Amino acid sequence: IYLVIALLLIPMVFALVWAFHKKALADKQKRIIAESNLRIKDLELKNVRIQTALLSNEIEQKNKQLSDKILFQSTRNELIEEIIGAISKNRDISGNNDLAKTIYDLKSHLREDSKWEEITEHFESLNNDFLMALKKKHPDLNANDTRFLSFIYLNLSNKEIASLLNISAEGCRKRKERVTAKLNLHKSISL
Repeated sequence: IYLVIALLLIPMVFALVWAFHKKALADKQKRIIAESNLRIKDLELKNVRIQTALLSNEIEQKNKQLSDKILFQSTRNELIEEIIGAISKNRDISGNNDLAKTIYDLKSHLREDSKWEEITEHFESLNNDFLMALKKKHPDLNANDTRFLSFIYLNLSNKEIASLLNISAEGCRKRKERVTAKLNLHKSISL
């Protein structure tokens, strides 16, 4: 009887040991798979962060390029205004109709510049989230207010904005006050 019990117990013990060993191996494999999945998720998260940083950096660089274009436009407009002022002050030229027409054309060019559409489209493509949020939050803003706020968003100074919009620095300051009032912002809050 002892021999039969021993012969039955020995295979049962081996079966139990083998079952525990298999379970331990399965648990170890599950743990390894879970750790691997965790590492994969961590790497994916790092990859997303890197891509986000790269895209953010790219948008920042494109905004810088756009600011440079706008500043070039501003400088060019200032130069044209200076030339118009210098020519207009010269009394010898005041009787020349051709020159008066050229001065009028230059002034018209300052008011309506074809580059604005290109610059606006470029800004909208880069900063669509800003513009959409602005229009959603403040639907009563007109196109000029949106353009003005876009220039502020690009960190342009009042003088640069005034030159771009062909208005005086005082006009720019007043527009800033009007836009601040439209946005219902306290005067102490900077746009």
